[in-house]
Amino acid sequence: MMVVNIIIKLFMKKIIIVSVISTFFIPFLFSQNVDHFNGSRFSKIVEFNNPKSKGLIEMLLLGDNNAPVEFFFNPSSESMSCIPVGFRISNNSSTKLHNIEIKYIANYNDEKHILSKIYDAMGIPENLVSSIPEDFLYQIELNNRNFTSKIINGYPECFDIEVISFTISKRFAEKLYKNMVSFIKNFKAESATPFISDSYSVKFRSVVDDEVWSLWIQDPRGISLKMSDICRQIIADGLANKFDEAKYMSVLNSFEN
Repeated sequence: MMVVNIIIKLFMKKIIIVSVISTFFIPFLFSQNVDHFNGSRFSKIVEFNNPKSKGLIEMLLLGDNNAPVEFFFNPSSESMSCIPVGFRISNNSSTKLHNIEIKYIANYNDEKHILSKIYDAMGIPENLVSSIPEDFLYQIELNNRNFTSKIINGYPECFDIEVISFTISKRFAEKLYKNMVSFIKNFKAESATPFISDSYSVKFRSVVDDEVWSLWIQDPRGISLKMSDICRQIIADGLANKFDEAKYMSVLNSFEN
């Protein structure tokens, strides 16, 4: 029976990884004629190097020690095919090696469904958002944030966090860092869009000297979507053990803010 349970667990883990890879597979077909558009909402923060800008799930996946490059993907509250996932690039001062560490909560949706019976969370179909007053949507969002906070704070031991780590070249690490810093620094909001109460969000983070720069975007588009797609594809390729630095160096070289 123990052997059977182990086999089942390994099989389910494989299904989860395949699901995550499928979710994040994005072909590199980027238009060069994109707006400097941000998404439905955003927040850009520059502060002393500390973990204050990290949310609760981010802390679980990325820790309280900021890495030179970090990326975090948070699915919409209604999504059952996506799960929170992130990666960080750091260097080991003793070995001089650079690593990408990918982390995701394998059982996030299962536990969220179970715990939702304890705490109330509301989801609104996107086609109904326009018919609901914005102040009411905001209250729903606050309620859902509290829902997630209660789950993470009260039941962190419920979550099964999987980690995949691999070594990368110093050249690639520095290239991605340079692009990330430039992207956050040059990011500007150029147009407003309708309020979206339930959509996926991404966060980019880089350490610059004694500061940490972070950029959170809900429903990214334009150049923001392009940068998000690059980071999500890094996750997909890393999980599939198909990470190819040459491909990304070419994409990053053509990336323009």
